[in-house]
Parts: sequence; structure tokens; C-alpha cells
Amino acid sequence: MNFKKDTTGLCAMLTRYINFLDVVEKKNWTPSVNWPANKNWLESGENIWPMLFQQQTTDLEFTKHYTENFNIKEWHESMPNDDSIVRYMVEIPKHGKFQNLYPRNKTLANKLISKYIKPRKSIMRKVDLCCLNHIEGNRTIGVHCRGPGRLHGGVGKLHTLLGVDGVPYEEYFNILDDHIQDYDKIFLATDADVVRSVFKKRYGNLVTWETHELPTEGEAHASRNARYTNPSAKKLFEMCLIDMYTLSRCDLFVFGNSNVPLYVQCLNADLITKCVYDYDILKRVK
Repeated sequence: MNFKKDTTGLCAMLTRYINFLDVVEKKNWTPSVNWPANKNWLESGENIWPMLFQQQTTDLEFTKHYTENFNIKEWHESMPNDDSIVRYMVEIPKHGKFQNLYPRNKTLANKLISKYIKPRKSIMRKVDLCCLNHIEGNRTIGVHCRGPGRLHGGVGKLHTLLGVDGVPYEEYFNILDDHIQDYDKIFLATDADVVRSVFKKRYGNLVTWETHELPTEGEAHASRNARYTNPSAKKLFEMCLIDMYTLSRCDLFVFGNSNVPLYVQCLNADLITKCVYDYDILKRVK
């Protein structure tokens, strides 16, 4: 499979890929991925996949030259909504369609990830170290909160319906304040340094995070930011994987609208979750 160059983020691509792996499994294929980094990245044109994950085959020349030139984004958008395991659209009465907040089949998605999407051992060692430093021995709430740069992907529409202006901090705080007495730590994953500052001001030493260098507003992978920084896809995607696997090992997971929470829920099908944009709230909006 030769992913065409695309500016799609890591988790958007991975959640689409899980759906394709369901086809792979049914047809008894062996997936081999060439994922060329787009022009925004330091590794432009290089195959990102083996930098992050174990290949299903070691014949990299075959992977590079003989796989189908496949646009997974176009394929995913053409697939029937009911066939999707992870990414699908939810119809909310009176408000139209929204990207789902919860995977349709977490158990199947987890099985496919375990078999086909295996991070490199060096990355999993960093995951284990992150968990040791931040959550081991503590009852921990994992939080994923996108920064103010996240104004696309349907978030703007959600904010309008709920009367939210900017990052929905209060929605996060309402959930955390209701549960924090039963927990020892908050592990925060975000794409924006400003989000860290806001949570730190609110919860002090209760909140912790893995030390990643982040842009102030977030969206490091977006073209408007990438053209100034020429970021490393390997570095940013590795940071994201470390955060996601750590979040999946927390005791409670609080999240908003993003592909990151979708993937986290697929990593641990038994994870207890609370979403700040729960569809039950939208159904009550007039």
C-alpha cells in the first residue's frame, strides 16, 4: 500500500487505516506500507511508516516500488458509513452529521491494531518510561485537549451549538472537578503549550505531562505552522504515540473532538471515558 502524499495528521491516517485493515483481514492480505512524508516535513518524500512501526514484510523495495498507489483518504470517504469500524458520521436530530466521538467497534479495532500496527520497540520503551514517570502507582485521569488552533474538523460547529468560544476549558473542568477527589493525578496530552498553562493554573501539581516541545497555539502538523518550522514527522508522530499509549493506560479518559481519542479508545477497549461534547448534550440543544 502506497499512501499518496497528504497533509492528514497521524491519527486521522491511522483511524482510516484501521478500517482498511478490516478489508486486509477478510481478504487474507499482508499489508506493507509506504507512507511518504509530505512537503511540510523534514523527511519530505521518505517513508514514515518504518520510522514509527514494524513493517509486516522486510522487503522494503517491494513496498516502495510495487504497492498500489493508494489514496486512503479517498477510499475511506467512499466507503459506506455502516462499514466503518472507527471513523463514521453520526446524525444528530435537527443538527445534521458530526464526526463520531466513539469508535463503533473498539474490540475489533484493538485486535487489528495489535496484529498490524505495532510501534517500534524503541518507541514502546519510551511509552513504558513515560508511564513509570507519570502514572504508575497512581489513580490517574488521562486528558486530551486540543489547543486553540483546532478550529476545523467540525469543532467550530460543535462550539457554536454548545455556546463555546475557543477551547472548551470549562467543559473539561466540570468533568474533572466532579471526579478528581477519587484520583491522584491528571495526565495531560495536548498539542498546545497554552493548554498546559491553563490546566496547571487550575490543578497545580496534580497535573503532569510528558516533556514535549509544543507550539503555543497547537496544530504543529498544519501547513500554516509547518512552513515556519519545517518539523520532523518522526519526532512529532512519536510524541503523539507516546501520549496515546499513556492515555490508554489511565483509569479514566476525558476528551474532546479529535482523532487522538478515537485511537486511544481503540488501544484499550475497556477504558472508562467521558467526552466534553457528548451527543446527549447536543440532542438537548434546541
